Amino acid sequence: MFQLMLLAFKNQWSAQMRKPLEFFSSILTIVLNNSFYLYGIYLLALLSIGDDPTATKEYLISTGMVLIGWGLLNVFGGGLYNLASLIESGEMESYLAKPRSPLFLIAISKSNLTSFGDIIQGVATLILIITLYGLPLGLQTLASSLILMFAFAAVVILVGSTSFFSSRGSQLSYVILNVVLTLSLFPVGRALQGREKWILYFTPLLMTATLPRLAAVYGNPVLFAISIIATAGLCLIALLLFNFGLKIYKSKNYVYINE
Repeated sequence: MFQLMLLAFKNQWSAQMRKPLEFFSSILTIVLNNSFYLYGIYLLALLSIGDDPTATKEYLISTGMVLIGWGLLNVFGGGLYNLASLIESGEMESYLAKPRSPLFLIAISKSNLTSFGDIIQGVATLILIITLYGLPLGLQTLASSLILMFAFAAVVILVGSTSFFSSRGSQLSYVILNVVLTLSLFPVGRALQGREKWILYFTPLLMTATLPRLAAVYGNPVLFAISIIATAGLCLIALLLFNFGLKIYKSKNYVYINE
């Protein structure tokens, strides 16, 4: 499977290199967009809460690990993002006739190489963390990023699989995924009070925002172990839901018209 993934990545890279100027311009655009969006929000937060060193550190950790984790997922498994639409349109049927796992084939069917912009932005944030707070915190953030990649994959599969049960699943999954991504980018726990904090502990945000950030901040091996176990549990639930949906999946007539 690993060799097949590398082959798919190589083919996608070759296709992008046919128009290198367009490709690198897209990456630069993503980096600039991330800079204005993320650091603009950060500056607004500083104006409201003042110069809090702890808040700054948590913000950089959250931003760095999400950008790296989400970027890696999109580069090596970008097809998962289209899971819901493939189910609804009937295109998924073409993946069921192959000997490999349909979910794996969908994942490697597309590589969003422009997400290298997210990875570059995340690595730059990681370098800033190392400069300000030392190498150990940078390595802890990187470790959380790798765990977070699998957590995001589980969330994408989980929300994408809703299309097995609803004709509006793709719209629902798009909304949920964007909410999870946005709330994972920032240490929103500081803004939530009282019962509002339950969304950080009883939703997928536990695996995409709460546990990875805490593990990176404190560097506690127990927290890393809990984060890995919780992420593995979420992945298992996502796979079980996908396999259950696959059993009741009824393919649709899908006619390609070539003009």
